[in-house]
Amino acid sequence: MGSFLLIIQIGIAVVISSLLSPYIPRVSMPLVQIFLGILWFFIPGLPLINLDSEFFLLVFIAPLLYFEAMHISRSGLRKNLGITLSLAVGLVLLSIVIAGYTLTFSMADIPLAAAFALGAALSPTDAVAVSQIGADAQLTERQETVLATESLFNDASGIVSFQFALATLITGTFSPLKFSLNVLYSFIGGAAVGAVLGIMLNHLIVWLRRMRLETTTNRILIELMFPLLVFGVADDIFEASGVIAVVAAGLVARYHRVGVGEDLAEVNRVSGAVWDVVAFVLNGSVFVLLGIELPLAMRQTIVNDKVNTVGMVLTAMVLCMVLYLVRFFWIAATLRTTKSHETGLRRKMTKERWHSAAVMTFSGAKG
Repeated sequence: MGSFLLIIQIGIAVVISSLLSPYIPRVSMPLVQIFLGILWFFIPGLPLINLDSEFFLLVFIAPLLYFEAMHISRSGLRKNLGITLSLAVGLVLLSIVIAGYTLTFSMADIPLAAAFALGAALSPTDAVAVSQIGADAQLTERQETVLATESLFNDASGIVSFQFALATLITGTFSPLKFSLNVLYSFIGGAAVGAVLGIMLNHLIVWLRRMRLETTTNRILIELMFPLLVFGVADDIFEASGVIAVVAAGLVARYHRVGVGEDLAEVNRVSGAVWDVVAFVLNGSVFVLLGIELPLAMRQTIVNDKVNTVGMVLTAMVLCMVLYLVRFFWIAATLRTTKSHETGLRRKMTKERWHSAAVMTFSGAKG
C-alpha cells in the first residue's frame, strides 16, 4: 500500500508541474518538477525515497531511451555520426580527466579515483534533460539531432568510467588497457545485443500483423515490456551496456513503418498516444525524484562539522564552469574540423558558428 501511495503522490507532483509550467514561461518544466521535489522533502508525512540505481535505470531510463531512439532522425544520425561519437566518447573521457584533476586541485583531501568517479557522473549529458530543455531552446534541426544522439550514446562511456573509477578507489589499482577494452566491449556488445533483439522484435510484430494477431493491446504491452527485456539481457547476461542496447534496439525498430491500412494506422496512433503519456510521466517522475534527492544529499554535508559547505558550493560552481568551458571549446573545434555536407570542405569559424557552439554547449544539459 505504501508503494502505491508513493506512486500516486509522485504522479500528482507531475500533474501539478504540467498545470504550473504554462504560467511560468521562462522556466522549463524540468526545473518546476525539481522544485516540487524539493518541496516534497519539507512536507511532513511524505516518505523519503532511496531508489536502487539499477532499478532506476531499468524502470525509468530504459523506456525513455527506447522512446527517444525510436523517434530520432535516422538520416540525421548517419550524417552526424562522427560529431556524435566525438561528443559521446571523446568529450566525455576528456571531461572526466579534467574534472577529476580540477576537483583534487580544489580539495586535496579527495582521492583522484573518487574525483574521476564524480567527473564520470557529471560529464555525460542526459537524454531526458536534453529532450525537455531542447524544446524550450531555439535549436536548429541539426543541433537537435546531434544533441539527442549524443545524449543517447554517451551514457556507456560515462557509466563504465564511473564503475572503473570506483573499482580503482577500492582496489588501488588501475589498468588503462583493461579500462579501454571494457569501454569498447560495453559499447559494441550493448549495440550488438540491442540490434539483434530489435530485429527480432521487427520480425515478431510483422508476423503477428501478417497472421492478423496484432491488436492495439498486445502491441502496446510488447512495446512497453521490450526495453526492460533488452536492458536486462544486455546488462545481466552479456554484462554489456544496457543503455546502449536499448538505444540500438530503438534505432533498428521499424515495425511501425511496415505495412499500410486503416487498422495499422489506428494501432500506430494509439501506440504513439500511449507512449507520449508514458514518456511524460516518466520524464516528470525523474525530475521530481531528483528534487527529492537533492536535500537528502546536501543534508549529509550541512550537518557534518568537518565539511566546509561554502567551500563545496564554490568548488561545485568552479567545476561546472570548467566542464562547460571544455565542452564549448571541444564543440568549437569539432565545428571547425567537420566538413560541410554540401561542399565537402572545412568551414571557418564565423560569428554565427561561435554562437552555434555556445548554444550546443548550454543545451547539452547535465542529468
